[in-house]
Order: sequence, then C-alpha cells, then structure tokens
Amino acid sequence: MRRVFAAGPAWYLWLVLIVTAVVGPVVAIRISAANQRQSEQAWCGLFSVLNEGYTEPPPAGSPPLTARGKKIAVALAEIRTTYRCT
Repeated sequence: MRRVFAAGPAWYLWLVLIVTAVVGPVVAIRISAANQRQSEQAWCGLFSVLNEGYTEPPPAGSPPLTARGKKIAVALAEIRTTYRCT
C-alpha cells in the first residue's frame, strides 16, 4: 500500500504545531492592535475640532464659562490624551 503523506521525523510535526500555535496568536494580536490604533486616530480629527474652541486663544476660542462647558472641555482633553491625539 502506498503512503499518501511523506514519512518524516515525529519531532518535525510537533515543531510545526508548536510554532503555529505560538506565532498565530501573536500575529493576530499585533494586527488587532494596529487596527485599533488606526480606528482611534480616525476620531482624533473630530475631537481636535471640538476641543479647539477651548484651547485656541481669543478671539478664535474662549474658555468655557459654564459648569457644563468646563465638564465638556475636561472630557475632550481626557479623550484626546487617551487616544494620544496630537
């Protein structure tokens, strides 16, 4: 009877399985992290426009005058820091 698969050392099969089990998830995590970073950067433009009214010197912008405006300014600054927006 003829063998379909080529006979090889058993350690070779285990080596391939272990390398695949380690490399596969590492590559998947790196791709996922890169996609997440790209998605976060897509929002930076919007956050920058919303926040520039609070960060530009007058007359282009002015500091928030109300409690709600101050909360919004702080929240936008935190989001920009979290997303590492420039």
